[in-house]
Amino acid sequence: MARRDAPGAVSLRVPSHARRRIQDETGRPSSDDDRPRMRLVVTRGHLGVELDAASPLGPLLVEELALALPRVTFPVELSGGVHAFRNKRGRLERLALSLDARALHRLARPRLEGILPGPLRHHMVAPLEDGWLVGLAGDGAALAFEARLAPLDGDLRFVPVDARGLGLDAPPVALAIRAIFALLKPHGRLVGGAVVVEGLCEAVVRELMP
Repeated sequence: MARRDAPGAVSLRVPSHARRRIQDETGRPSSDDDRPRMRLVVTRGHLGVELDAASPLGPLLVEELALALPRVTFPVELSGGVHAFRNKRGRLERLALSLDARALHRLARPRLEGILPGPLRHHMVAPLEDGWLVGLAGDGAALAFEARLAPLDGDLRFVPVDARGLGLDAPPVALAIRAIFALLKPHGRLVGGAVVVEGLCEAVVRELMP
């Protein structure tokens, strides 16, 4: 697995055209200084690519990203930086994501409208160790549940657990699934009693790489 302190690492800035602009909380486009910094690393005799510092991606924070380039052999020209290896097949070694609670709370409000009968008065979406704790309250109706995260083969499955409520016009589990689907759209897909986000790891890598 690649290491941040690997000898021979080359720090490079991702070109400005390499990814879509991500707006900050004020709505202004991010500057070049806000864009992810990738670097080439050489460790255990193999070339790889690492994220040099944590990078925001919507409500997510990409804390770690490491790719190995097993088909690249030495000697190799490194002057072109990370961009020169964009078409090389890589192997994902490590990916660590975190979710900002305040960003998630702001994102959730408009998406959860319509889940309860009547207007939504209060809502809560709080990160847990293995998912989210979700609560909704309206005029005479309330819903609460946990959305448990279950990774599977590069996909993420969110399953509602302990769904309960009062004054509802549908079973709590059915409304919990609707709420999870609303929170994850357009990336989620309904599969039985779960909502699946397919290919998240691949999507993150494609977004951050030049």
